[in-house]
Amino acid sequence: MKLGKIVMGVLVTFVAGVAVGILYAPAKGAVTRRRMLRTGTEAADEVMEKFGEVSDAIRGEIDTVSKGAEELLKNGKKKALSLLKTKLF
Repeated sequence: MKLGKIVMGVLVTFVAGVAVGILYAPAKGAVTRRRMLRTGTEAADEVMEKFGEVSDAIRGEIDTVSKGAEELLKNGKKKALSLLKTKLF
């Protein structure tokens, strides 16, 4: 989660900086609005791409932990059955 927050913070700061830069640039209003729209669209695309990467990484970690938990459960069942057999017979 920490990586996702850092990425989002960097991207938001970047977008804010670009927006301020465009607003102070000497250009007509229509040109400035087009630039802001294009920049916003590009930034949104980058955010979605980074979100996808972070999401994939988290999904991979969840799969790894899930497989490990399944293995622990399987081993625990085997040990429990072994102990039961030893105590009962």
